[in-house]
Amino acid sequence: MSLTQIQQKSENYNYLFSKNLLFLSSFVTRMNFQKRNYEEDCDRLRQFLESHYTHDPETGKKVFKYSDMVRDVANREAVTVEIDLDEVAEFDEDLASAIRANTIRYQRLLSSTLDELIPKYRSVANPPVKDILGINPQKIPFSIIFYRYLH
Repeated sequence: MSLTQIQQKSENYNYLFSKNLLFLSSFVTRMNFQKRNYEEDCDRLRQFLESHYTHDPETGKKVFKYSDMVRDVANREAVTVEIDLDEVAEFDEDLASAIRANTIRYQRLLSSTLDELIPKYRSVANPPVKDILGINPQKIPFSIIFYRYLH
């Protein structure tokens, strides 16, 4: 291969590289990527857990579904908090899409949020310690489950 052929290939590669780089930079600019403020998201999760309610069809009263779940975990009556993403989306669509995009991080954020809320929701001074043999082995670790109803 001659020196002129190498220079031509080099120029072609440089041209292709610069063209691809220009395309990628315009793509990233159009996507308008923004870093998430996870402290604000924790506040939004806390607000969702404390304020979300549904109406009981029989009595018509407000039922604070997630507050009840937090209370049950605080009193060691439950070990799982299941969050319906459809309900999060009704509360804040941006937060729901962030949870869908990065579920593992939001499980950790929700876990730390629950750690802050549990002392507030504990209604028994010293909740009874449950025997590990009396608990369903699949539910031993405290877990947070994000799910979506299948229609």
